[in-house]
Amino acid sequence: MHPQHTHSHHKTHVLQIHIFVSPQSRNTVCLLVKGALRKKHVQHRVLAISIKVVTGGWQAYAEAYPFMVKGGRNHAEGRLYPSEVDQALYISNISLATCEECIFNLGITHIINATEVPVCPFEGPIVTYMRVPVTDDVDEIISDYFPTTTAFIDSNLHRGGRVLVHSQHGKSRSATIIAAYLMSLSPSPDPNEYTGLSQPKNIDDIIAQLKAVNSLVSPNHGFLKQLRKSTFT
Repeated sequence: MHPQHTHSHHKTHVLQIHIFVSPQSRNTVCLLVKGALRKKHVQHRVLAISIKVVTGGWQAYAEAYPFMVKGGRNHAEGRLYPSEVDQALYISNISLATCEECIFNLGITHIINATEVPVCPFEGPIVTYMRVPVTDDVDEIISDYFPTTTAFIDSNLHRGGRVLVHSQHGKSRSATIIAAYLMSLSPSPDPNEYTGLSQPKNIDDIIAQLKAVNSLVSPNHGFLKQLRKSTFT
């Protein structure tokens, strides 16, 4: 769900916490923690936390995420995955977005690459890419891409696809693109229709929701200004 562990003094270490709630008791909560810090990591000041809540207890969790369970299909000890924003929408850094096991275990079908790096290693009949070659700079006009990125995410989710949006660190550009998509959502009269994480809210609420999924989320202030000024129909 975030960057892999590294011994560099300037890198971010990540805890992935999956919470599965027992269907028999709302008070019974179990935790599965991946990427726990060891003593040799104490010198790192920044800790990113990715949290996923799954209802239905352990059995539901194991069925939904067999690759996260020891002994499960395609399980690899210590492997981290992109953060799940909602159902079939994910956010990550470039490292996880170029991890073959991550992409295919999650069943990702569409990827938005929001970096200047033209790296699209899985382009082909299974995975379709959209490139958004912007820099993480306060003066970058990322809002020019909102109509196309929002349409790309929305149309492919409605077709049953699974969409990953990534940037270099999974922090600013990717979060901005997903926030723009979430701001574009409108209430649906059909309760069975996929409408995404939330109904339209103000940008502060949406960023708070994204931070709850991935604590690294932090669009630069230029991107936030563009989100506040954008109108979505």
